[in-house]
Formats: sequence, structure tokens, C-alpha cells
Amino acid sequence: LFPTLGCREGVLPGNFCVAVTIDHHCIEPAQFVFSCPAGNMDVTAEPLLQSSSGKISARCRVCGVTHESITDTDGREGFVAGSLSFGQNARDGSVDESDILGYLVYLVDDCSQRLLGVPVASIGRTLSSELGCCTSDAYKVQFKAKLPSGVTNASLMVVPNTTAGIIPIGAVAGSITDFIQPPRLGTVGQSRRTTGMPYLCVLC
Repeated sequence: LFPTLGCREGVLPGNFCVAVTIDHHCIEPAQFVFSCPAGNMDVTAEPLLQSSSGKISARCRVCGVTHESITDTDGREGFVAGSLSFGQNARDGSVDESDILGYLVYLVDDCSQRLLGVPVASIGRTLSSELGCCTSDAYKVQFKAKLPSGVTNASLMVVPNTTAGIIPIGAVAGSITDFIQPPRLGTVGQSRRTTGMPYLCVLC
């Protein structure tokens, strides 16, 4: 969710609340009005969006992410690992790391929805915010994760961690496919004589 002010508590039936995005240069200004229908008795029902102004958009995202496939270096089924390089944060197309604390990397699906509740990697800001050009390998992280059940392919999304909080969407890098190491084939060889009689054994 985008960082907002307002609508922090539940909305009573027949009432409304107004949520506005926080004042931060990484967040596009927007306002949303939510309401709860009069007579509603379902405490689990989500409020309805009545109106909005502006748009849900992030002005900050990293530059220089790769869109090539990422090699899985973990041969176990259901696990992925590897490395990812990316550039600095850019605001409206220009490199700007002011108010950036660092970066988080998430596994996401084809719709950029997070597959896990926690990031698979993180790194703090290390470069000067005055650096004006995008350096595609300014940052490099190692990651590893256990995939959710039934998932064999995912993408990596890099999001800035700002002084106002974590930006909920970011730049999506290439995909990674679960690599399963084939079982090692047994080889047949002759053992040393220990009883005076030769025999065969399987070396695994």
C-alpha cells in the first residue's frame, strides 16, 4: 500500500474517510474518499472507494535493472538463489538518492505481486546522491529464497526504501526459474581386495 494519511481506523456504517498520500517527492500526490454503506453489518467488509483525485504512482525507482533471465545457483527443488545488479534511484528519470535509505528486493509474480511477505535481499545506500549518471551495476546483492508451493518461476522487483517508508512498487528485473540439480549417476568400479576376492560396488 502507498504511504497515506487518514483512514487509519475502521469506517462506521454511513460514514466516510479521506486518505491522502504523504508529502514526499517519491510519491505522486493523490486523495481517496472511502465510505461504508449505511446499515452494513459485516465487520469484515472493506470500505468502498467513492472518489479519487490524482493517481497512484511512484516517482522513484531504480535505473539500470537487467531484463535478462537470472541463473538459479541453488540446485534444490523449491529453492532459488543468485545475484542481481542494479543502478541508483532515479526520480522522474534523473538519478537522485536524496532521502533514500537503501533498497529491497522482492520475489514477484507476472502481475508484480509479492510472492513472499519479506524481501529476499536488501542493501543500504552507499553512493553519493550527487552522482548524476546511472550506473547499472552500482549495487549488487546476493539472494536466496524458498519458493511458495507450486511456484517454479518468479521475477525480482527492486524497491527504494525512503525516509517516508518503503515504496510499494518498483523496477522489475529478469525472471528466475527453479533449477533442479539432476541426481548424480552411480558409477560402477572395482574395489580394493580386502578378502582376497574381487567384488563390485556402486560409488555414489
